[in-house]
Amino acid sequence: MERTTTYFEQKGLPEPRINCEWLLAHTLSLKRFDLYVNHDRPLNATELAVFKSLIQRRVKREPLQYIVGSVEFMGLPFTVRTGVLIPRPETELLVEAALSICESRSKPIKILDIGIGSGCIGISMAYYLRSKQIPATITGLDISKEAVELSRLNAEQIVSDCDVTLVEGDVNLVRSVSKLGGPFDLILSNPPYIPTGELGDLEPEVRSFEPVEALDGGTTGLDFYKRIVSLAPEWLVEDRNSVVILESGYRQAPEIESMLVERGFAVKKIKDYNFVDRVIIGSLFRS
Repeated sequence: MERTTTYFEQKGLPEPRINCEWLLAHTLSLKRFDLYVNHDRPLNATELAVFKSLIQRRVKREPLQYIVGSVEFMGLPFTVRTGVLIPRPETELLVEAALSICESRSKPIKILDIGIGSGCIGISMAYYLRSKQIPATITGLDISKEAVELSRLNAEQIVSDCDVTLVEGDVNLVRSVSKLGGPFDLILSNPPYIPTGELGDLEPEVRSFEPVEALDGGTTGLDFYKRIVSLAPEWLVEDRNSVVILESGYRQAPEIESMLVERGFAVKKIKDYNFVDRVIIGSLFRS
């Protein structure tokens, strides 16, 4: 393991030791902790060949999550694969904010997750609302067939007994919210928000492997926010307080806040671990 760690360091990989541990644990079908219990176990020829192949994939900057095929999000194991965006830790803040809002509701909650990707937002909501005995229905929408298929797999593995509906479709082409089972109490989304001109500046793991359609937010990075915010008043319930919760890109929070305020929302912002305004909560108060 020391030789591989050194090799990763020479190749300029971030967190070389952790990368090595994950790849070795995956090769041996062990948890990372178990590596230390089995530190003196030699690899047989087959295991060594597999380990070397994984090393070469990582050196080419293929994301570790794609190589091992999974990532933990909100304490839950999500399957991930090429063609679908890898969940980020910052997105957990959005889920935590949504769960906190749901805890104050007494009636069954209808939630729409726009741009589901791996399903990490909607499926996590379904899992934890069930654990809190809060009745809820979750609808997930994504233009990507690969994302819908992967979300369906994750839903079957994590929340097979929850009310989760996954729909393949373009949010720009949905003309009637009733076709999605709405209107909804909460609309959640982590939309593409990287400005087109900045895609080339992303880490190689992102720009070369993750789907560009899940990253490219248009010239300013705000294209999808404009669409979601314009739809939100129509797609949210009218009989009580309703909420849209959005993950924001770097320095985009002021523009998103302005969009929401113009549509009649009161706005609250939540900072991430780097003190960046990351989650934008828009509450639409109706009588």
